[in-house]
Amino acid sequence: MKIKKLLSCVLSAALLSGCAQLGTNIESLVTPPKLSEEQTAIKQALINSVGNNVNLKYPKNGDYRSAYVIADIDGEGNDEAVVFYEKTGVATSESVVRMAVLDKSADGNWNAVFDAVGDGADVDKIIIGKLGENENTMIFVGYSVPATTDKKLSGYTYSGGKLNKIIGMDYVSADIADISGNDGNELLVLERGSENSYAKLFTIKGGKFTILTQTEIALGANGEYTAVSYGKVSENVTGAFLDIPNGDGTISTQVLYCKGQALKNPIYQLQMNAGIDTMMKTVRPSKYTSMDINSDGIIEIPSLSVMPGYETVADADKIYLTDWYHFDTDTLALAKKNSGYFSITDGYCLMLPSRWAGTVTVKEDATTDEVVFYKYAGDINGDMTELLRISVVNSGTSEDKIRNGYTILSQNNQQEYCVKIPNNKTEALVPTKSELMYNFMLV
Repeated sequence: MKIKKLLSCVLSAALLSGCAQLGTNIESLVTPPKLSEEQTAIKQALINSVGNNVNLKYPKNGDYRSAYVIADIDGEGNDEAVVFYEKTGVATSESVVRMAVLDKSADGNWNAVFDAVGDGADVDKIIIGKLGENENTMIFVGYSVPATTDKKLSGYTYSGGKLNKIIGMDYVSADIADISGNDGNELLVLERGSENSYAKLFTIKGGKFTILTQTEIALGANGEYTAVSYGKVSENVTGAFLDIPNGDGTISTQVLYCKGQALKNPIYQLQMNAGIDTMMKTVRPSKYTSMDINSDGIIEIPSLSVMPGYETVADADKIYLTDWYHFDTDTLALAKKNSGYFSITDGYCLMLPSRWAGTVTVKEDATTDEVVFYKYAGDINGDMTELLRISVVNSGTSEDKIRNGYTILSQNNQQEYCVKIPNNKTEALVPTKSELMYNFMLV
């Protein structure tokens, strides 16, 4: 499916946000991963302690998808294991996530030393890291609550042979990142209130878990979000990009970062306080999430504009350029960095050379399932000079393409990205292979 068809689909598709996925039981969707030798030993020690009726609980979201946390969580130089599980064959009211802490003895055997009840029936996500002045690793666990979209976040430290719960709050999204730029991580929590929603930044200060700063944000109608991306806002400013559903198959973006010690959300604040519709400039179909498209460490926000020649055709037949913007923290405005042809389905973006701006368009060859770039002569249905063909094939199947003059420009484990450059020495818009390699990005 090419980009014009995808655009039509995503504009009408129902949005799958982080909250919408809560009802899915990961154990029913996938086979639990095969345990390592160490994990097998830990599980057996758990069974020895609590009995055979054990069902491991795997997080549904986040980067950490294991039922096991193996880390030095007490700062004594040796790893402990925290296992998330539930007891099976018990009354429904007792069907909750439990956390067992196991320690390794001098003889190398694991032993259960602590067991506690969690705050929900499933694990939404696990976050592991250090905050602020705290030298010990902390464990934050997001729990989902049965029959609701509510999620509970609990934070734990481990000392004296027991887990100590230091915080508990409702949350929509949470992650550890350095947002303040003070060479220490904070916990960023998105929280939906009855009237307003907030982004809150927490740290450890003076040995206490404390809120550092907060700012108002806009979330979806039911507290949904599509994606939260962390990275640089500009060269010297780190932050978070919130892609939020608008309820019609599109999303818009807010940018969070600290100025001094205060958390800022300038796109939202400009729109609320001054009526400047900056947020509307970020509206696009929901599949176009914010990302570091060119691997420079700075997150870009995509926006769509119509390719030359497609301005007056039916919406279903339009082909779009993807314009990539960064947020300028000095001018508090979006600034365009570059534009390209972005194929979400095939996982690549070709940034257009500057000399192509306004003079090159794209057609899709339905016969060969290729994307073809042309010199635009005022009529997409007329006779146009071909500049480039891109063909995406399964890995290991490009032999025929190469025999027919194509070159493999890039590849991954699944696909090979082949290009055919016309042997047209008189047309200045024909790209070189080195030029394409510089401008071609896998997503």
